[in-house]
Amino acid sequence: GDAGETLLSSSRWRKALLMKRKSVDSAVLQNARKLAKDLFGFSAPDSEDIFDLFVREKLGEWKTRVAGYKALAGTGNYPGTKTIAAIQKVAERLLAETDSYALIEEFLSRRSELLDTSDDLQELDHFYKSQRTAWDALRKAYTRFKLNERWLKSDATAAAALARMEEILNAESPFGLIKESTRLI
Repeated sequence: GDAGETLLSSSRWRKALLMKRKSVDSAVLQNARKLAKDLFGFSAPDSEDIFDLFVREKLGEWKTRVAGYKALAGTGNYPGTKTIAAIQKVAERLLAETDSYALIEEFLSRRSELLDTSDDLQELDHFYKSQRTAWDALRKAYTRFKLNERWLKSDATAAAALARMEEILNAESPFGLIKESTRLI
């Protein structure tokens, strides 16, 4: 029931059971703070409760960022659908923890996964903020060139370029390949 009602009613005091809240060790919190700085680029608070709020806020920001990307990827015209879903899943798993102790323990146990997820998010950010124009140009050029595919396939260089364009456009994570688009077009 409601703790406030129980404590206000002296007749219920005998039935009240108080338990000491489990809290993280200061060394564990320091490790979590270091990981948070690596992930989010900001120094995290050194109080367990405020750290919990900080991590929840930053994971919420991850979800918000990828929600915008998900809408674009969902059109089928942009990459990253699986990466976006993986980022959302990692954030939601941590946000599902109900108290600060459990959140920090889970946060640290998923260190490697979180670092990989952070890298994936940075790739998505870079793509959607900086590479989208090049991607759109590549898609448009590929569509135009595909109309003349039979003729282009008679030239080895053009055929190879068209095949590479298709490979990049169909890749789940083409983020490191987009720099080739200008040369291919």
